[in-house]
Amino acid sequence: LDLATQLLAWQREGEAAMGNGDHSLARTFFANMLAKTNAPQTRLWLVKAELGLGLCDRALRTTREVIKAHPNISEAYVLRGIALLFSADLDQAQKHLREALRLDPDAAEAGRAMKKARKLERHMDAARQASTRREFEVASSEYTEALNLIDAPPHAPLSASLYAERAAARLRLKDYEACLKDCAIAIYAMDDCKSAWLTKAQALHALNRHEEALNDMHTISQTFQNDPQVSHALQRASFEVRKAKRPDYYALLNIPSIASSVEIKQAYKQRALEWHPDKHQESESARKAAEDHFKLLGEALEILADDFTRRLYNEGYDKEAIAERVAAA
Repeated sequence: LDLATQLLAWQREGEAAMGNGDHSLARTFFANMLAKTNAPQTRLWLVKAELGLGLCDRALRTTREVIKAHPNISEAYVLRGIALLFSADLDQAQKHLREALRLDPDAAEAGRAMKKARKLERHMDAARQASTRREFEVASSEYTEALNLIDAPPHAPLSASLYAERAAARLRLKDYEACLKDCAIAIYAMDDCKSAWLTKAQALHALNRHEEALNDMHTISQTFQNDPQVSHALQRASFEVRKAKRPDYYALLNIPSIASSVEIKQAYKQRALEWHPDKHQESESARKAAEDHFKLLGEALEILADDFTRRLYNEGYDKEAIAERVAAA
């Protein structure tokens, strides 16, 4: 009698916590119950709490075990269908929801979930078709509709997928801040969401935040070792950081990027006369600054006066990388 009373109390507390949206607390109560009983309904209440937290893998394991032991419990198929839906497996989700409705045609939750799954599929198909047509505004709108429809838990894989795909559409629209927000949510939902990390890096580059992109790529390269996309993104981030740090030789010589070789040499002579260290003797610091500037002018002439090295510079390579390619050539 004491055990039954305790189980009933935990059940009431768990249901109350679920009603208040506190899925973590509810999970604790149902887990306590399962330490005393292995009743399928108690296990399914635990699944509900886990789905509220976005713990889809655990929910899938538990529902598989319940279905194997009790194949005629409609609610187990409903919850497994919802877990599959939150896992972004729409085909299997609908298959299990149909089975739930076969077992219990009046299962209202199964019917609602099935309608959501079908609408979600339509929005996602429309979004991807719009992206293929380069109608990224339409694609972004369709992903927004899908997100509003499904209202998946923050840590559900479906949340990561939808936010990552909307981020990609917003990247193409050059709405970089909105893109970064979507990437952050996707990564929060699933910290190994590769597409969100890669899209985030592209948005950061577009905003000239190359150091941040490089730090991110170094971080995820540990997770995605030998992944060609991540390796390429890491190389690009490293390239952009080095490019941003290199001197602007055209600005140093005060010439446009389309200047001819004759104009480059003339500009060098003029700037070299201005910045010769012998003309800046007023202080040691002034002389040192002039020496540094004079040296950079020499580098600018060396790089820009040669067609091959100038082309490499225009492509974004710094002095060190240019020297490596000259040596290789």
